[in-house]
Amino acid sequence: QITEALGRAPSVGAEALSCLELLDGLVTTFDRAAGLTSFRSDEERIRRYFAEPLAAVDCVPERGLVIDIGSGGGSPALPMAIARPRLEWVLVEANAKKVIFLEEAVRTLGLERVRVHRGRYEAMESPKSTDLVTCRAVKLESKSQRKIVSSLRGGGRFLWFGAEKRLLSARSDLTLYEELNVDLPRPLLRTNPIQLSGWLMVTEKRPSPACPFNCFT
Repeated sequence: QITEALGRAPSVGAEALSCLELLDGLVTTFDRAAGLTSFRSDEERIRRYFAEPLAAVDCVPERGLVIDIGSGGGSPALPMAIARPRLEWVLVEANAKKVIFLEEAVRTLGLERVRVHRGRYEAMESPKSTDLVTCRAVKLESKSQRKIVSSLRGGGRFLWFGAEKRLLSARSDLTLYEELNVDLPRPLLRTNPIQLSGWLMVTEKRPSPACPFNCFT
């Protein structure tokens, strides 16, 4: 099932594929015990949990620091962390049961560059030079949006996974920030009907203008 899903996403190596299959087993096991997700079928789990994040990997840098907000059951962060092993990840989650799952998944998968932060994003001390921020199916208040914008370095990106209507509504808020380029939401996968696909909105912070030689004179 994982191999079939990857047919719609950027290719990954054999080691990453093995890691993704192990992750799928963990998700299935913990889901029965802790109710991590609301997937109604194996096909939906593979498509939403794995194929959609991997379809967005082309928007993710090879190196840098990533903050994932409301990591929940681990998607999109864990599949992306497997596909981009050189990135440093901070998974932010307040729910105790989900934190236990995330920590177990990180340990079992040997993801040494991934750490889990228990708490709310609004309350955590956010790094001032973040390369990427991700979140999925999370409603972000204006305070959180301001924090994301201020934490991103110039050229950094914010990937927001969610329903089309929610992303379109959020886009109107993000476009108020002059330093941002905000794309229209797009479906992650080519599905029929299109409603079966999750959506992604990519926001990029413009690089700071270069300082002229006499700016300190």
